[in-house]
Amino acid sequence: MQNKSGFPAGSVIAGKVGLMLSLLGSAMVLCACQTIGNFIQPESHKPTVAVKGEPWFSAERAAYTQKFEKGFILVLSGGGVRGFAHIGVLKALEEQGLEPRMVIGTSAGAVVAAYWGLGYTADQMMQRADSLSSRDLFVPVLPNLGQPVLKGEAGVFSGQFLERQLRRDFGVQTFEVLLKPVAIVATDLETGRPVVFNAGDVTQAVRASSTIPGIFTPPSINGRLYIDGQASSPLPIGPAQRLSKLPILAVDVVYPPELAEVFTLTDLMFQTFLISSFRIKELEMPMATMIIAPQLTNVGQLGLNDRHWVFKTGYLEAKEKLRDAEKQLR
Repeated sequence: MQNKSGFPAGSVIAGKVGLMLSLLGSAMVLCACQTIGNFIQPESHKPTVAVKGEPWFSAERAAYTQKFEKGFILVLSGGGVRGFAHIGVLKALEEQGLEPRMVIGTSAGAVVAAYWGLGYTADQMMQRADSLSSRDLFVPVLPNLGQPVLKGEAGVFSGQFLERQLRRDFGVQTFEVLLKPVAIVATDLETGRPVVFNAGDVTQAVRASSTIPGIFTPPSINGRLYIDGQASSPLPIGPAQRLSKLPILAVDVVYPPELAEVFTLTDLMFQTFLISSFRIKELEMPMATMIIAPQLTNVGQLGLNDRHWVFKTGYLEAKEKLRDAEKQLR
């Protein structure tokens, strides 16, 4: 049986992990609220050592987007399976002949942004999604799910399998060779600050941005550990403003915490994460030119069965919004 948060009641994920994430989530929202305007510090995001391919922030690539006087930036939030609405929005934009100058995404939005940069259409993204199952995303770190906590693992599931799935599509693609400009936001585990990646290995950046704390093991990039971008910038409008002065179209599918039903320690873990994300998102929303927020009341963060309905809901909401706002985006 599943509750509205998308996790089965009585989940096997260890209670200690839930407690750890609860504490982490509280710290993250305090840190992010204090640093909401301080998103990009290019010098600190360059590799401290020359590690070929690892993602980092390139001020030179950021300057490319700033030269445009017309067009818009598309910002995609986190939200798990609710991120299929992002693909629906892209479908509506395609039909209207509206192409963003750049897409910047967090967590689920980072995955969609990367596929867009690779040249996938909305329909092609959905075809790829239809070939995935939950087993493709959740692979235990150890056969015994209690062992990660006992042995000091930083997550119950390995993110390496997710990275391999992405690598199968992306190969060894770097941001520099993508067909379209993309930026991806992850959270520095030590500082709690959002970090923007727009150069180097795309797959590593996507994995970092999608690493739910306490669930997936955090990857190390340039000697630093990263977790889900949703922990510090769930709807990365602030980073988008730093990258470009163009109008910002933001798609918000962040799960509202008031919709969740908390029955288990796993639910408590996710609820704390959601509360932090939702409050940070509210600080960023006023900076957007236009926001599309599909009504996905009964859809949680996990579980792929609703993906086509979520896609259609995002598509229809975007069609309605774009009817009156097309002039703002051209």
